[in-house]
Amino acid sequence: DLIPPRLRALCGVAPARRTGKMTSRSMASTAARETRMKMQCMDAQHSPRRPPPAFVLPSEQFGFKRIIVKPHTVPEPWEEDGGGSPSKEEPCASLHFDLLLKARTVALSPDLSSASWRNGPYGGFLISKQRLQKKPFGRWFEVNIVDVDPTWSDAFGIGLGFHPSEGSSSLAPDALGFYEGLAWECIPQSWMVGYDGRIRVLGETRYLTAHEMPLGTWKPSSLQCGDRVGLLASFDGHLMMFVNDQLTYIITHCGVPWKEDLYAIVDLDGSTKAIRLTDSNGVLPPKVEYDLAGMRETEFAHDEELKGLREAEERAATAEKEQKPGTAAERLRFTLS
Repeated sequence: DLIPPRLRALCGVAPARRTGKMTSRSMASTAARETRMKMQCMDAQHSPRRPPPAFVLPSEQFGFKRIIVKPHTVPEPWEEDGGGSPSKEEPCASLHFDLLLKARTVALSPDLSSASWRNGPYGGFLISKQRLQKKPFGRWFEVNIVDVDPTWSDAFGIGLGFHPSEGSSSLAPDALGFYEGLAWECIPQSWMVGYDGRIRVLGETRYLTAHEMPLGTWKPSSLQCGDRVGLLASFDGHLMMFVNDQLTYIITHCGVPWKEDLYAIVDLDGSTKAIRLTDSNGVLPPKVEYDLAGMRETEFAHDEELKGLREAEERAATAEKEQKPGTAAERLRFTLS
């Protein structure tokens, strides 16, 4: 009866029966039993004798090896199940991208012909390793669209420009030797077209006008996988962009130099996730060459017509000058007559 009811219920002890008057000896034994039961209850609830959790060092589980946790990545287009063309082991084309001069967020294939920013937070610039070759119609190169993301409202930019080591450039690597940004930001001496329907020339940007889009309003964000985009910089300073051999953009007299060496530049960003550079440094597709020949013939005929008009005006001015008298008296007599 000396055990409190709460402690008795906690320890599962049945209530004791009163049999008579307790002696001092029985009272002492009861107190000792109560103390023992109280200690057992405390041990059961908060025992410091419970074994500690097992602690195993990572080196005991995996050995003394560096454990690298790789983030989840999507296969690149040139890899297995990537959806693009397989890459060769080494560069073998006449025109490929520069491995050391590109944005760190853009990945290149082993043959340096395919580029992707599938696994990057954003895109960046690419520049060719070789200079663009000069042909009778101008400088030409072409890319294939490998992967697109239609959720973006803009797309990639394509163009050409001076090599950063030759012209003025704000391009500078970070502490680890990597580059970031787009070409129109880092390489001001460049001529770029595309994006969301605009042109960026020598650091200045503007939207294309209606007469610069022969097929009507068109934006690069509508490109699909498998489309081909080519860029032509003519010898007289015109810049033209072809989509599947169709003239889509034409910017006349934009100041593209002819004597200096220029390199192919791509701003891979927006809806354009991956591209492949074709082996066509200066080699135009037959349809593009045929259309350009027709344009040049039309331009030549127009120039000849203007030349004939100018010559006729010069002859008329010369004849009128010969008919007029030379001295003041002769001019007076000519006027009175």
